[in-house]
Amino acid sequence: MNATAPLHRRQYEPREACLIVGHVLDSLADRPDTDLHAVGVQLYELLTGQSPAPEGALARPSLLNPKIPAAIELVVLKALASDPAKRYQSSVEFRDSLILASARPDQTAGAARLSRAARVLSEAKSSPAPAEDTDAKGEKRPRVLFVDDDDRILTGLRSLFRHDFQVTTAPSAALALEYLARFDFHVVVSDQRMPEMTGLQLLKKVHEISPRSMRVLLTGYADLAATVDAVNEGEVFRFVKKPWDNEDLIRTVADAAAIGLELANSPEPRVELPDHVDASIIVIDQGTDITHVLRQFFGDYCAVQRVTNSVDAVRIIEKEPVALIVGDLAQGQEEMITLAKLLKYEHPQILAMLLADAADSEMVIDLINQAQVFRFLSRPFKLRQLRDHVEAALVKFVAFRESPALLKEHAVKPEETLSALGQAMQMRLRAIRDRQA
Repeated sequence: MNATAPLHRRQYEPREACLIVGHVLDSLADRPDTDLHAVGVQLYELLTGQSPAPEGALARPSLLNPKIPAAIELVVLKALASDPAKRYQSSVEFRDSLILASARPDQTAGAARLSRAARVLSEAKSSPAPAEDTDAKGEKRPRVLFVDDDDRILTGLRSLFRHDFQVTTAPSAALALEYLARFDFHVVVSDQRMPEMTGLQLLKKVHEISPRSMRVLLTGYADLAATVDAVNEGEVFRFVKKPWDNEDLIRTVADAAAIGLELANSPEPRVELPDHVDASIIVIDQGTDITHVLRQFFGDYCAVQRVTNSVDAVRIIEKEPVALIVGDLAQGQEEMITLAKLLKYEHPQILAMLLADAADSEMVIDLINQAQVFRFLSRPFKLRQLRDHVEAALVKFVAFRESPALLKEHAVKPEETLSALGQAMQMRLRAIRDRQA
């Protein structure tokens, strides 16, 4: 973190400013080269929207922002004292003073706020400083942001992950977005049901702000519309239902973090649909309507071929490059889902879009977690929606070709139990992969 990074010139709510600067102080972790005066300048700017005068008397922050409580103002004045001996001598002292000051009750804050801040302070004091980028073995520790409006859940998550990860927690989506605008995170884990915006809405913003951050969605209920949106809009890495199993959650976050670390410096490819894509779209459907529509929309860009079953789709994959599988679950749901899972493990560059007359949230969650299905459409759908999703798939396929490392974002585990047909498809798909290697 650059302590002198430029800030947006607006006044932050005092509590938000304190939380942001508290995270900065956590990240500094009493390093010998820490410039705590510069952090004090950041706090002043966040609270007032102005920089302190380089010379002369310091304008009291509360004169510029009357919302600033006296306790927080005292912290600012000490951090910016003209005599260095009167300033904070350690980031821990500065951080703890800031937490306590932001928790002191004034005309707008009561006992509940004080109790909450006391828990946060206790957690901060008992936790190893998350600021060091490396662990005891010298390996870089991933940065993970957990977002939930339930303090108890955040405290539990912090305790569960703090030893192996640099953990930051945000009790609101707004604060999470402030963090994301200023810090890099390898993984963002968000609850779905929050008052100001849903977790899915937040993760969509995360993808815009920090496209290399891996995204995990937590939810205590299975809402079909939200789950489908997680496929079609959020492109989340995993979907985890509450109450979760701790070991499973740790594995999920660890998998996401390993990918996030590896891709942290990978640029986001900016690609558009080219004049021609040297790969086919395969439609698995008994009828011809979808194929006809896609040929009208995309026939000039690539070949659109129709088959009636998954086995025939594999035969085409054996012969030529394929960008997208569009499969109708009415043609055999189990077989189609098996193919989608196998493709994402054996040939992750091939995207899958599934169509259904009806669906349930559990099935869609499974498609997210085990098949990383690119899009899911329930009938009736608009042809424009179909066109937009297929175009997005072709653009993604081109991006994979330009930056193969991005395929790691869609990693899945291999299927452990397969039907006889599934085993046969797996052998053929694996043989194709081995030939292409």
